Amino acid sequence: AHAAGSTSSAFMFAFTLSSTIGYGHVPLRTTAGKAFAVAFSFVTIPLMASLYMFVALKATAGIMSIIVKVSYPSRATFDAFDIRHTGALDRREFCEALRYMGLAHITEAVAAD
Repeated sequence: AHAAGSTSSAFMFAFTLSSTIGYGHVPLRTTAGKAFAVAFSFVTIPLMASLYMFVALKATAGIMSIIVKVSYPSRATFDAFDIRHTGALDRREFCEALRYMGLAHITEAVAAD
């Protein structure tokens, strides 16, 4: 718990106000304090929104780069075995791709279907 009027209490209040969490655990008593909180909110809420957006864009870019690194080689391998360029591997093409990847034991199950 934070003591009323302490520095940590002030930072907690400022963070909950600017992040719009607003726990409401520190009631404002004076008109000047309430006016300051409103003015503070008008400045800091857009700043926090910008920060959230920046973090979200960086996270999304990181995730997308991982997806591209993983899917591009898979797509290139798929295209190499899609001999008829149909956009889908038929059973023979699929079995050939499995053999190429060292998964020949799976081709027996595929061929049996």
